[in-house]
Amino acid sequence: MRARLVALPAPEAVANERRRRARANRDQRLNPGREHLFLMGWSIFLTNVSREVWPAQSLAMVYRLRWRIEIIFKAWKSHLGLRQFNARSASLLRLSVMTKLLFCVSVYRFCQALELLVRASGMSACCAWHALLANAPACSPPPFCNCHLSNGWNIT
Repeated sequence: MRARLVALPAPEAVANERRRRARANRDQRLNPGREHLFLMGWSIFLTNVSREVWPAQSLAMVYRLRWRIEIIFKAWKSHLGLRQFNARSASLLRLSVMTKLLFCVSVYRFCQALELLVRASGMSACCAWHALLANAPACSPPPFCNCHLSNGWNIT
């Protein structure tokens, strides 16, 4: 099988964030060397699709989309109980499937709104979560989050 290796330079901010995370890793066995840190400045793809079909930049966009789809399906399987259905009757099974699919769509739309808010405002995802919940009557920052202390989560 023929394969194509595509290496695209990552934006400097992305490369620096990758390096920062690698250096901050608390597992000392994974201390990145020079070569590893250098490679973090690149996005590397291996594909069997020709460059006529997907030029390098298109390939990066397709992989980003594919990764997103993989994450969505993993979340659905892991957290939304898609393996357990009420199968006592055909009607209950149908209702169970439809309810879970509706919930999946709702979660996806909510996450999409959260992502758009993060991009548009430049705030952290945690602060955006608080902004989306700002009108909820019982909303308060969760105990595991201290972004409201450091970033001042007064959102106007």
